[in-house]
Amino acid sequence: MTYTELNTAITALEATLNDTTKPLLAQLLMERGEMKRRAHNPDGALADARRAMELDPSLAHSLNGEVKC
Repeated sequence: MTYTELNTAITALEATLNDTTKPLLAQLLMERGEMKRRAHNPDGALADARRAMELDPSLAHSLNGEVKC
């Protein structure tokens, strides 16, 4: 994905994040965090991963070194 495509995807996810359930919200935050990481936004990626794990602690295994900033 290009930088522009990543930012477009991030914006689309942000709109969805405002209207969803906790488990889905947590998964979307993890996905947005990965996009932010790939878009060279490590602080945003880490913030999303932390928030996702607050909502659904079972997602901690998903990180497994993925948020390499």
